[in-house]
Amino acid sequence: MKYKQIQEYDVVRVIVTLLVIIGHCMYFKITTNSYGEWDYSIYTVSGLSFIYRLANFVRRIIYTFHMPLYMMLSGALFRYTEISSGGYDSLRFLIKKKARNLLLPFFVVTLCYVVPLKAISGYYTVSTNLFRDIFVGQVLLQGNNHLWFLPTLFFIFLIIYQINRLIQRDDLLKLIVLFSLSLFSDIIQIALLSSILRYAFWFYIGYYFENRRHRINDSIDRSLIKPICSAFIWILLSIINIDQQASEGVYLLIGIALKNICTFCACYTVYCFCYLLTKTKLPQSKIFQHIRNNTFGLYLYSDPLNYLIVLFAFNCFGGCIFTTNLASMGLLLARFILSTLGAYSLSCIIRHFKLKYFC
Repeated sequence: MKYKQIQEYDVVRVIVTLLVIIGHCMYFKITTNSYGEWDYSIYTVSGLSFIYRLANFVRRIIYTFHMPLYMMLSGALFRYTEISSGGYDSLRFLIKKKARNLLLPFFVVTLCYVVPLKAISGYYTVSTNLFRDIFVGQVLLQGNNHLWFLPTLFFIFLIIYQINRLIQRDDLLKLIVLFSLSLFSDIIQIALLSSILRYAFWFYIGYYFENRRHRINDSIDRSLIKPICSAFIWILLSIINIDQQASEGVYLLIGIALKNICTFCACYTVYCFCYLLTKTKLPQSKIFQHIRNNTFGLYLYSDPLNYLIVLFAFNCFGGCIFTTNLASMGLLLARFILSTLGAYSLSCIIRHFKLKYFC
């Protein structure tokens, strides 16, 4: 069944996908619990360039909201499809559909694309047990795999489906339960379970939001005071670096509250911006349409290309790519452009062969 495209959600999807790619273009060090390593920080002892320090600040701003907003978008679309189709017939049907759309590409792309590119880049050079590092680190997500979002989202779909069956109308109670569970996410060592608890709350906020989308859109049309205030609070909390607050007693609770306020304000601000963009010609432009149609492929295939791009740049220019402004700017632009174009091209090729679950 085909559903009507919601322009503001399309713009959110495109913007967040591009922000994910930008965020992935800024790191130069990945260390895990002995499941692989990719570390160029030893070549930055003379100090990172101003460009890279600025990029790290921008990355921190992006990371205050981009994955919660992705989850909110998924929750909103989940609710929209429920309203449009009358809901899912059974938990079994939901499992089958989401496993095909999420788990299948996760396993195939991880094993056939992510792992080989990481291996070529030297990610497993120090590995003493390659099978363990691949299975535990990449498949079980105890290491670093940018596709963690897919299995996390799969289980969140099932959890929200069951919660809605147990608690049918009390949205506030559901939000309280999910928020309470999210507080335990940082102390859980199982990465998949931790991410499920952290993001189920934001997924349901998106689910809750969809019922009120038209009302919120009307309020944006009437006045921009709320979005402007929200943006101010978001930037302010990001600048003071709330993650560095004291982590004991009442300061921990204050830090958690500020962090969630920052994320909520960021998500609301970005949504308002995306909604305003629907008033322009951007959503009808060809480049926007191409990106919108390939957002999943861009997410799947862009990040691993960074490993190869940085390896090539380092072999050609050495550590100056992190310590001098001109080289750093060139590397950041190269990572964004090449990883985006590479992922887009691969997505188009796969689409040509009608492998729709992988693009």
